[in-house]
Amino acid sequence: MLALILAALRVRAAQAITLMALTALAATTAAALPWAVTGSAGRTAAAHVAEVPPAGKALSVSGPRGAGSDPEAAVREFAALVGERLPISGATPVRGLVENMSVVVGNDVRNAPVAYRDRFCENVRVTGACPAAAGEVAISAANARAIGVAPGARLTLARTGGDETLEVRVAGTYQLSDPRDAYWSNAYYRATTDLDPIFGTSALFAGSGPRPATLTYDVTVPDAVLRGDGGADLRPVLAAAAGRLGGAEVTVGQPLGALLTDVAQDRAAVRSGIAFALAQVLLLALFTIALAAYATSRSRRADAALHKLRGSGTLATLRLTFGQHLVPMAAGALAGLPVGLLLARLAAGPVSAADTGPVVRLAALAVAAVLLAALLAVAAVEAVLLRSPVSTLLRHVPLRRRAWPATVLDTALLAAAVAAIYQTRSGAPRAGIAVAAPTMTAVAVALLLARALAPLAEWSGGAAVRSGRLRWGLSALQLTRRPGYQRLFAFLVVAVAMGVTGAGAWVAGREERLARARVELGADQVLTVRVANRTALLSAVRRADPAGRWAMAAVVDPTAHPPVLAVDTARLAAVSRWRPEYGPVARLPAATTTTGAPAPLPLITGTRLTLRAVNRGRAPLTLTATLRNEITGRLRTARFGPISGATTITAHVDGCTPDAGCRLARWQLLGAPHGEVTVRGLAQADPPAVILDRDRLADIGRWRSTSNGAAVDIRARDGGLSLAMDANPRGFATPGRDVMAVDGPTPLPVVLAGAPPQQWRLDDAAVFLPDGERVPVTVAGTPALLPVLGRQGMLIDLDAARRAGIDDESGVAYQVWLGPDAPPTAAATLTAAGLSVTAERTVARRTSLLAAQPPAVVSRVSLLAAGLALLIAATVMAITFAADRQPTRDQLEALRTQGLSRPGATAVAWAGPVALLAAGLLGGLLAAALAAPVTGLATPGFPDGWALLAAPAPIGPTAATVTLLAALALFGLAGWVSIRPLARGLR
Repeated sequence: MLALILAALRVRAAQAITLMALTALAATTAAALPWAVTGSAGRTAAAHVAEVPPAGKALSVSGPRGAGSDPEAAVREFAALVGERLPISGATPVRGLVENMSVVVGNDVRNAPVAYRDRFCENVRVTGACPAAAGEVAISAANARAIGVAPGARLTLARTGGDETLEVRVAGTYQLSDPRDAYWSNAYYRATTDLDPIFGTSALFAGSGPRPATLTYDVTVPDAVLRGDGGADLRPVLAAAAGRLGGAEVTVGQPLGALLTDVAQDRAAVRSGIAFALAQVLLLALFTIALAAYATSRSRRADAALHKLRGSGTLATLRLTFGQHLVPMAAGALAGLPVGLLLARLAAGPVSAADTGPVVRLAALAVAAVLLAALLAVAAVEAVLLRSPVSTLLRHVPLRRRAWPATVLDTALLAAAVAAIYQTRSGAPRAGIAVAAPTMTAVAVALLLARALAPLAEWSGGAAVRSGRLRWGLSALQLTRRPGYQRLFAFLVVAVAMGVTGAGAWVAGREERLARARVELGADQVLTVRVANRTALLSAVRRADPAGRWAMAAVVDPTAHPPVLAVDTARLAAVSRWRPEYGPVARLPAATTTTGAPAPLPLITGTRLTLRAVNRGRAPLTLTATLRNEITGRLRTARFGPISGATTITAHVDGCTPDAGCRLARWQLLGAPHGEVTVRGLAQADPPAVILDRDRLADIGRWRSTSNGAAVDIRARDGGLSLAMDANPRGFATPGRDVMAVDGPTPLPVVLAGAPPQQWRLDDAAVFLPDGERVPVTVAGTPALLPVLGRQGMLIDLDAARRAGIDDESGVAYQVWLGPDAPPTAAATLTAAGLSVTAERTVARRTSLLAAQPPAVVSRVSLLAAGLALLIAATVMAITFAADRQPTRDQLEALRTQGLSRPGATAVAWAGPVALLAAGLLGGLLAAALAAPVTGLATPGFPDGWALLAAPAPIGPTAATVTLLAALALFGLAGWVSIRPLARGLR
């Protein structure tokens, strides 16, 4: 029997190889599934965990315990209790003890937590010595300044709730090495009272009697545990530990709950998405194997008939025919296992060491299951063949088949497609059968087109033959006379549709992620810098890039209402990634430069200022000029006074050198209420220059009173500027004292996205500063979106804003945006200019993080699945054409005997498969195009619901074109390999 099987395989080597290839593709898909699911889920979880700061990975356990006479033993016992009931693999605990005490320094008594903690000195910078003995402590450097002590000083600590006091020596002062480190995540060891925690040794807490102390146990959970490598799930461990420790009056803080839930949800989304994508291909592969077995069954009919004539039973005949499939399919399964693992490794990345063994074993089991399923499908086809009598097996013309089984199957598939589409339209596009709606739509379109293909080809072929166009007519009739061509056509349509939708989702997802990254960052590269103020930032960036080609200063204030983004608008077009949704890029720069504004005052570069002023009241007044250095941004003050009558006063000024210069920022009037001073002139010496003359002082547009109280009355008077304290009629707590020097556009032009602030409905449009001051603004544009800020925020010019008095530095982020032309040494150049770079974000990095989210990961594996589907369709095309080669040759040779020319016969041999291929490509494109509007197919999107931009089309021309070309190449190669022997034989 084995010799007969091997002999049959040698005769039908092409069919055996093709069937082996189909099984290999099915096995490849099955082997890729476990690795792709595990690797992709691990990659998604790793990206999620990587974005969490170290303090967000810490877990704290605390409980009230008395330290007693042996605090070290109490700490040890508590750690052993928690470690036994809350086991976390790979975590190193940090033990601690904290007790609230009072610090007595002379007559001053303040509260402070006094603590002991493992590895304290490794996580601080100590000036002096680290506490080593029972009576030694370390206090923070800030506390040392506040209470006026230094290393070596003595402190008295009083225990809460008792008269016991401790005399300790300050061994050293400390500063936290990294306040963001997980070591400092426990709130017990942060300042919650008057003073920062005071640290000592465990022996410091030794004593008699119970005391209200708290023992702590902190661990930083390893990333592998947070990711869930090896199937780990910390959530039930935490829940069980909370129950077990709760009885011992121990509290388990669970700040990790949200993180663990998010990671678990990401893993579930990846698992379901990838499993569904590859399961579709697997199901398609099993169907194609059955179709291939049916298509090649005609060549085995004679073998089965001859075996039956020789008296062999059904089982022996089945072994003969079934054995011709078992050998190549088993070889294909063995070949598909490593290929599937390799493809999954390339598409989904590596898996953890803990997961490698289980994943490989699961892949082998999946391949074995697929091989068994494929063999069962082939056995079903062969069972139908063996039930036929010998006379039927020896027929060269196939019997007319009953149509109702195929009709029932087609109807069931169409009903499933309708159900899937209905569910997508009913508000549950991700549940149940709705996830298969695009594929089911393609199946429905393929079945309908296949049903229409046969009568259309028969009608057109008959008409062509009757009109004498034999080549076209005979080619069209092949589509109706060849068994299996309609099913093959349906497979081609479904495979092409899967390829187009898969490639479309992948391309659209890439575009969407790139667009989001550019909106969130604003530029290709964004550096977060440490700098003293806005002026210093603007000056440093302009010195580093004087031409304004690659760097731009930016200040983001997310705490403002609405959030504010201030940028150097003159460089906006060269540096930023500007989108049409932001409006014209030149709108704000044009509004800033064209708005009427007085010329800037001369910079103060001397060492002395001379003021000419008149006090019209009886009480002396003092006038203070606030100056801002135009390079460092530091404030300088020149004090003129007391002013009585008409006087000339000189004040010393430092920090306003000729290479920098200072800008007059504001006047401040001090003295008795209702006083009034008229400024007649301001000049400098060394070098001499006039800063304020008659014309500048009389230009009332140069001056603006503050609005956070009763405003100073300002008016041009007697060739000068009169400043008068308001009479305070509204009962403000304090009279107004400040007058701003304006050398920028007023009101300040802004671009506003979103609804105007609520305050604007009751008052004039303005930027509201933390001190209550308002800077008037005018809206130059209302785009739908702004970079960094999104749909709600305000864009202003950085230089104009600081000249208008917006100089609050609390809660803002200082940034430098780098454009496409930024040199590799940009960061070093900015550092040399005086900036300290603390963080770097790039569009490429942000895009890669977004690409690790579940929708992106699933779309990437779906693209792999689509490629496998095209390969399967090409393989089944090759085996179908190869199986029909001999019958087609016999028919064409008969037609040649009847007068058909040799070129005509060759053309007919090629034209039928080419027509089928073209119809499959166009049908697949049509099915994919219909899937989007019918099912609401959309781009993958983002798990957090981010949708500031219109989503790109789910199927773009680029994806469709590339997919069609790839399918044409695969299908064309398969057809050429299968038809070429027939064409050569005809020639």
